[in-house]
Amino acid sequence: MPRLGFIGAYSYVNSFSYVRNETFIGRYTSVGCRVSIGALRHPISSLSTSNHLLCDARPYTEKEAESVRFYRNTRRNVVIGSDVWIGDGAVIMPGITIADGAVIGANSVVTRDVGAHEIVAGVPAKTIGRRFSEPLSERLIEAKWWEYQNDLLRTLPTGNVFAFLEAVEGAPLPLAELATFKIRKFTSALKALFPRT
Repeated sequence: MPRLGFIGAYSYVNSFSYVRNETFIGRYTSVGCRVSIGALRHPISSLSTSNHLLCDARPYTEKEAESVRFYRNTRRNVVIGSDVWIGDGAVIMPGITIADGAVIGANSVVTRDVGAHEIVAGVPAKTIGRRFSEPLSERLIEAKWWEYQNDLLRTLPTGNVFAFLEAVEGAPLPLAELATFKIRKFTSALKALFPRT
């Protein structure tokens, strides 16, 4: 059974998407339709890729290992920062970290970590640009605007990042106490919505 993950306030996961394994999603993150996050891996270095034939065996010797392909990244948990946009149909492989402000293009397959405000797309996903210059990105990350009260954010000039930074930099603003929610298995959610009578 997959372990539970967590999703921050003001984030959402659209229809027909699923989140597996240990996944953490920050605040104000938008996940499109039909997105797969942290899908399970099948063995590629065993006799079969089927999990039905997976059993204990001695490890490969160094010489044997030269003839067999292994996963490079064996981590399972996925970390998705705040203010991330993941387009429809994207696949986020296990063990990936997507930094704050990143954009994942529709139908991309993310097989490597993605940096702050980086825009990636393709199969496998490659960098196609950045949302902001490196110095501006650093200022936004340092501001950690997603930790402010939502009511306060709505009073600030969020349509222009320079005007926004002028308003918040150097000013002690109150941080929000926002909830983080557990991601439950889909079947549990269905049972809660449609209890048997």
